[in-house]
Amino acid sequence: MLAGSAQAAIIYNEAVDGDAPNGAWADLGTLTPGANTIVGKLEGSRPSAPLDDVDNFRFELAPGTKLVSITLDSFDFDPDITNPPLVVTLLGDGAGGGRPDRVGVDLLAVFGADAPGPGSYILSFISPNVHEIAYQATFNVASDEVPEPGSLSLLLLGAGALFAVRRKRRSA
Repeated sequence: MLAGSAQAAIIYNEAVDGDAPNGAWADLGTLTPGANTIVGKLEGSRPSAPLDDVDNFRFELAPGTKLVSITLDSFDFDPDITNPPLVVTLLGDGAGGGRPDRVGVDLLAVFGADAPGPGSYILSFISPNVHEIAYQATFNVASDEVPEPGSLSLLLLGAGALFAVRRKRRSA
């Protein structure tokens, strides 16, 4: 079960925050439990810039959290292309890489990775050709935390008190 609201928080939008630079990364900070969404665009290589376009995102997972999935929400490219031109890699614990072939796919499954726990990671979107690709992905983070025994005891004590008051009113 994912904590947080059903509405995904957009934590990075290339149109607003600027292009994630090749060779460096956009720092997303520590991801919070719930849905954390990034929106970007790869320009592909051009005669003026013959290298592959790469968007790198650095992020942290805090103690008590884990990355449950990275869902590819949208993936727009030239429909005449038969082989999807997007490569995605994850560096860190549970590292992997692959070529997602459809929207809705969990990138961790594409990588063959388990749910990464606390630590530092870099997720890269790569366009290894001349095609422009717009993408949106959501990091789904879950909390491993359970209620403290003291909190649970207070909750049970309060429920018991309410039950006792209600029972007393019925007998009076």
